[in-house]
Amino acid sequence: MRNVSAAAVTKRINRKLEAKNPGEFLRIKKTRGSRAQQDLGDFYLLNGQRNFIVDHHLDLDELAKQYKVLSPVERVHQKTA
Repeated sequence: MRNVSAAAVTKRINRKLEAKNPGEFLRIKKTRGSRAQQDLGDFYLLNGQRNFIVDHHLDLDELAKQYKVLSPVERVHQKTA
């Protein structure tokens, strides 16, 4: 298995979102800070054009499967603090 960083997977998903929804500026974002992480989880979906959160508490592994951004020999490597 080849590890792919969470940042790289996020970028791959964001490119798929842009291709699927051109001009809507939908982006997967990683939360910063403990308060935001409590409210939004590790990852959330932001509509940058309208500046609002579309979805929160997203599972990066599930999104990677849904958007088919990982090959069969890749997996998401999430850093442990």
